[in-house]
Amino acid sequence: MVMIFLLSLLSIGSTADDEGWLSIERDAYYNYHLETTPLEIRTNSELDSNDRVTVFFSTSEGHYAGGINLSFGSSVKFWIWDCSTDSIDLPVNISSSDTEKVWRITLVKTSSIRLVLHCDEVEVLDFLFSDATCGDKSWTKDWSRDVTEIEFEVYDTASDFYRPQPDACAAGTYRSPNKTTCNQCEGDTISYEGATSCTPCHVGEVANSERTECGAPVSNLDSTGNKSAPLVPWILAGFFFLTTVLITLFAARKLLRRIFSCRNTNVPGQGDADKQIKLISAESSSHHSVS
Repeated sequence: MVMIFLLSLLSIGSTADDEGWLSIERDAYYNYHLETTPLEIRTNSELDSNDRVTVFFSTSEGHYAGGINLSFGSSVKFWIWDCSTDSIDLPVNISSSDTEKVWRITLVKTSSIRLVLHCDEVEVLDFLFSDATCGDKSWTKDWSRDVTEIEFEVYDTASDFYRPQPDACAAGTYRSPNKTTCNQCEGDTISYEGATSCTPCHVGEVANSERTECGAPVSNLDSTGNKSAPLVPWILAGFFFLTTVLITLFAARKLLRRIFSCRNTNVPGQGDADKQIKLISAESSSHHSVS
């Protein structure tokens, strides 16, 4: 009995420490707004252990909103729920020298949806959701929902503790190497909340003024830095409008000229009739004078 009591004390002491780590209960829902606060998970699993991290996301109404699975085989593979059709190796190799690791999950929703994964402050995955990257096409529905709850699945054997990322840097900034300040991204680079570095925009794109999103080149942006409608359709519409107005005015001008021309011109044949009348009058006068 005493032994059980001592073990309970040790367990309580490990549920939350000075670094804010919280114990995990499987199949329990935790209120957590993943889109505003990156989630950190602490594991102590070796490669080839077949341990796995499985965390589900859901809405406040209990609707499924995605999830991620990490499996510890000969390498660390990831599976994104309602997107992946197979487990894939992380793009960055995970060191096996230290089994205790801190994983950070960041969900970014701007004009696109991204899932960013860090391991011990190193970015190991930046996944952009699309029909090209997701074999399961239900991603558009589930991953578009607002995540307000998380759940560690019962088969999760790797997750030991979780916490909100402490002192996360805001989007558009990154954590300095000494982890004491948040520095602003510069040039055509952006960052997501909690980032430790800035990501360059793709070729042909530029960063907005907040350095939070890449977008169309400057030629397609208005004075506020927002995307504006392309100019070509407006130019063509204006051209056709002016052409229509000019054709209408030209037709009206011709019609008016014809109207005024008819008013100022004698009726056809009227001159010949007058001549015939005069000729008959002259002949009549001449006939009377002979009589």
